[in-house]
Amino acid sequence: MNKTLKLIIFLTGTTLPLACQNNSSLLTAENETLLIAAKGEIVNINLETNTIKWQYKSKNDTIINYSVFTVDDKTIYAPFSSGKITALDLNSGKQVWEGAINNSDMEIQENTQNNPYITTTPLIYENNLYLNTSSLDRSKSTAYCFDKFSGKKKWQTETDIYERQCINLINDYLFLGFSKYTLEGKAESIFKNPKEQEELDPQLWTQRIHIQIQADKNNLYAANKDFGRIFCLTFDNDTYLEKHTLKESPFINNPEIFKWIFYDYEFNSATDLLSSEDMLFAALEDQYYRTCIFAIDKKSGKTVWKRLLGTNNTPKENDPNTSNFFMNKVKTWSLINNQLTVCDQNYIYQIDLDGKLINQVLIQGEKHNPLSNIEMDHNNNFYFITIDGVTKYNAKSENFEIILKKNFYRMPFTRINDFQIKYLPKK
Repeated sequence: MNKTLKLIIFLTGTTLPLACQNNSSLLTAENETLLIAAKGEIVNINLETNTIKWQYKSKNDTIINYSVFTVDDKTIYAPFSSGKITALDLNSGKQVWEGAINNSDMEIQENTQNNPYITTTPLIYENNLYLNTSSLDRSKSTAYCFDKFSGKKKWQTETDIYERQCINLINDYLFLGFSKYTLEGKAESIFKNPKEQEELDPQLWTQRIHIQIQADKNNLYAANKDFGRIFCLTFDNDTYLEKHTLKESPFINNPEIFKWIFYDYEFNSATDLLSSEDMLFAALEDQYYRTCIFAIDKKSGKTVWKRLLGTNNTPKENDPNTSNFFMNKVKTWSLINNQLTVCDQNYIYQIDLDGKLINQVLIQGEKHNPLSNIEMDHNNNFYFITIDGVTKYNAKSENFEIILKKNFYRMPFTRINDFQIKYLPKK
């Protein structure tokens, strides 16, 4: 069985783009710009002329539809499934440096997918680039640190996370899942008394974390997918897990360790988390696969507001099967300009941070269905990738238009279809 087919079979399922910690909302470019990543390509589109300004293609990554990148004020950092990582000048596309997760990866033959890695969006902190990877068979996961100016690898360390998890930063420490590392890659106990962790089972969390953990200055927020519980683990200096003795109790089953635990009896299956300064947003489903967005107060863990997606998907009391499985599942969502932009099978919703529905855009047919995350410009126009190319929804005319024709074939029912876009306003 070839490796591409093995990857498709192994990663079967649906996924949401990872919401990681880098904040690039204040970034600008020489002109109004849309950055696109798909199938080993990075493309810079000048939105003032609707033309391609530059494009970069990784010769080793032409098969897998998995592309991620992060941006600072002048550089794009893009890891690829082949194990290659490159830095490109934001405005010119000139390659600043090229490296690899492992030195042997540089020997990969052209147009092959030799031992692909499942990578996550890199974290930029000071002069470093931090990245977590997982092997094809998830037999190992590794965190890496690169110098962001030269691409020189500073260190790598084996980790115990075998799902796609971005690295988070709290109080000058790196967190991958609930594991804590110094900025030099040394593993440390999350407890003030390291003996407490030594007494525990190695597996602190009794189930795999399929949803990207969110973080802020002092807290980690994790969701249990199957039971819909959301946990806040605090690293505040006053409470830094110093008063809790875990003994042999499994991590998830010891409520005393958590600042709070959120649970809703009706919507009890978590699908994704997003974080703002004061609130944690959770997408939860009920037994009929309807999705409800919850805004949760970070301090108390209490519901601030909730909103059920969809308009005609409420199951009848005597016929629960009237709910369509795919109708209101969140395909992608993000925080843009202090608004939640949420996309399901039929609509793009704009919801303000008070829970008010600002706008609801009907997706006009399958050819306009987003395959990527959704970005919004200063005129409230939406941009996203569809099967026919890069699509713009014009807020003024309320029409969809293709601004770049390109075939973005999506392999069905797999987790290797991560297309990414990023909007940057003009300086």
